[in-house]
Amino acid sequence: MTRIWMGDTMISRAKDAGCFNVTGNSGLDDRMAVWLSHSGFALAGAMLYRADRTPTKDRSMIRHTVVFSLKHAVGSPEEADFLAAARELTTIPTVTEFQALRQVSTTNAYTFGLSMEFADQAAYDVYNRHPDHVAFVRNRWLREVDTFMEIDYVPLG
Repeated sequence: MTRIWMGDTMISRAKDAGCFNVTGNSGLDDRMAVWLSHSGFALAGAMLYRADRTPTKDRSMIRHTVVFSLKHAVGSPEEADFLAAARELTTIPTVTEFQALRQVSTTNAYTFGLSMEFADQAAYDVYNRHPDHVAFVRNRWLREVDTFMEIDYVPLG
């Protein structure tokens, strides 16, 4: 068995197990959660999973999509810079199948789309709390996006 202690919190893993158990009075604080997410782990309740493994509790892949229009002029350097910054979200360990897209339908006024997949809800939660995602939303998204619609999907049956 592998054991890692962080204060009074123990993270343990039985030999050949696909997940870790988290026990202790304090649980994981934000600093530990960031370290774990940077190390490729996702937390789901009291179970810690490798981000590249699907937890046995929840096998539902989530496709996170957002369509949006920017406040910047079409083709401007600011537009290109925003899209480049959005692509940096791929460095978050739980993000897979990332695509930056140009919207071409005439049925709505959105200009761009972002699409990415997560192995499960735990992986999606890691992404939502990740400091790089939080900073992108705070420093870029809220300031530069004019209008948007977010849709998260799971596979049917």
